[in-house]
Amino acid sequence: MRTKLMLTISTALVSLAARDTGRLKAQQPHAPNRAKTGWMRRMLNTLLASLTLAALSLGSVSAKWADVTCEAVQPAISVVKVSVTYYGPLASTPTDLRADPDDATHTVKLKGLLYYPSGTVRDAPVIIFNHGHEQDRGEPSAVAEYFVRRGFVVFAPLRRGHFYESDFRSTGVHIDRYVNKCQRSQEAALASGLPQLFCGSVFCRQAVACSDPHRANALEVGYLREQSDDVREQIRFIREQPAVGKGASGKLVDPRRIAILGHSFGGALVIFANAFDYGQNVAVDVSGAELSWSDDSPFWESDLGDTMNNQSSPVYFLQPGNGRSLLPTKTLFGKAVSKGYRAQAAIFPPVPWDPVCREHKRGCWDSDKNKLRPEWRQAHNSFIGRGEQVGLWGCSVIEFVNRYPLP
Repeated sequence: MRTKLMLTISTALVSLAARDTGRLKAQQPHAPNRAKTGWMRRMLNTLLASLTLAALSLGSVSAKWADVTCEAVQPAISVVKVSVTYYGPLASTPTDLRADPDDATHTVKLKGLLYYPSGTVRDAPVIIFNHGHEQDRGEPSAVAEYFVRRGFVVFAPLRRGHFYESDFRSTGVHIDRYVNKCQRSQEAALASGLPQLFCGSVFCRQAVACSDPHRANALEVGYLREQSDDVREQIRFIREQPAVGKGASGKLVDPRRIAILGHSFGGALVIFANAFDYGQNVAVDVSGAELSWSDDSPFWESDLGDTMNNQSSPVYFLQPGNGRSLLPTKTLFGKAVSKGYRAQAAIFPPVPWDPVCREHKRGCWDSDKNKLRPEWRQAHNSFIGRGEQVGLWGCSVIEFVNRYPLP
C-alpha cells in the first residue's frame, strides 16, 4: 500500500501529559497487554499515539511527506547479508581505545553486517542501525527484514569492543571495561593493562572528581559520546560502497538519504553524533537512555540535554508506552521544540509481554539472573527485536527519512 500524506502545522503544539512517575500518557485508553485486537484498531492506536506527540518545530509550516511504500512488500525481494569491515585494519597508537589493549600493533578493525535487497541495488536509502549496550550482540534481523523488503539498505555496524560471535567482533575496549578501569588509582593502572586509564587521567573525564558519587555514570556517558567518531566512520564507509547487481554502476546508497538510527545506548549515541554534520539526513532515537535515565544517573539528562543545543539534522524520538521511563523522549523532544528544530516524537502502544514465563523461555527469562524479566525490560527488547513491533513504527521512520532529504 502506497501512502501520500500532507501535514500542516501552524505551531509546534505538543501534548506531554506526565504521570507521577514522569511517564507520558497516551491519549487513548491502553488495552490489556495480551488482548487481541484487529488490524484496524492497531492502526488507529498507532496513529493516535503518534499524532499525540508529533510536531514539526518550524512555526507555520506545510510539510509534504514523500510518496513511500510502507506496507507493501514485494515477494520477489529477499534479504542479502554481507560481513564487512567498515574501518581499518589500521595500525594506531597505544592510547587508541578502538584497538585491543593486548595487541602490540594497536590495530583498529571495526566490523559490521550489511543487508540489502536481492537484485540490482543503486542509490537506495539507508538505515545505519546502532545497537545498544550489551557487548554480545544479536543480529538486528527484524529491523533488516522490515526495511530491506521496502527498498532500503540496512547497515548494522559493531562499535568498538562488541561482537556478534566469538569470531566476528570489532576491536577495542567495551564501555563496561572502560568505566571499570577509569575508577582505579594510577598505581593500580601501572600494574596492569590499559595504564592510561585511571581516575584523574585525561582519558577518563578528568573534569569529574574521583569522589563524585555519579562518576561511573559520567564515564559511561562520556565514553559513549566519544563513539560519535565511530558513527562518522560508519557514514563514510556506506557512502563509498559501489552499487551491487548485474550491470550495476554508481553507488549503493543515496547520499541524500542516510539515516542514523539507534536503540537504547545506540539511540543516545545518534543524538551525540547528530551534533556533527557527518552526512546524515536524519537521526532516529529509539528508546535512547530509556533503561538508565534516573536521578541516580544524572549525566544522561545533562549531557544529552546539552547536545540538544546543537543538532545538525532533523530528529525523531520514539518509544513504546510501557518503556521503563518516557522522560528521555519528553525531555529531549521538549528541548528540540524550544530550539526550533525539525523534530518529531511518538509514544507507541505498550508492547505485549509475558508475565507467566516458563523458565529459560527466550525473551522473557533472564538466564543470568535466573528470573523473569519485568514488563519494561521485555518491552525494551521486543520493540526493536520483534517483526510485528518494528512493523508498528517502521513506516513512520520511512516517512521521516523521505521527508528531509539532503539537497
